[in-house]
Amino acid sequence: MSDIKTPGLATVAWELVRIGVAAFGGMGATLALLLSELGARRGWITDHDVAEALAITQTLPGSSSVPVVAFLGWKLGGWPGALIAPFSFVTVPAVMKAAPQG
Repeated sequence: MSDIKTPGLATVAWELVRIGVAAFGGMGATLALLLSELGARRGWITDHDVAEALAITQTLPGSSSVPVVAFLGWKLGGWPGALIAPFSFVTVPAVMKAAPQG
């Protein structure tokens, strides 16, 4: 784990806002974006981190995207990261959904 970079929480939040805007298409698309942006591009997470997050969150009811993001937030920033990550990930889509239509 010593070769994994440790980002600041504000940087993690911003990256997850960006990913949340583009994460349409279900769990496969979300995992691909997380691996591409946080793993390959930034070097913050590994394939093993995502596999571990997916294995743990599959036991929870409902969609797995937000719990996976929360778990990865925890891996990157402890409990503050676990709180900030899912909030950042869903903020823009939630605002877009709540915006008046027409």
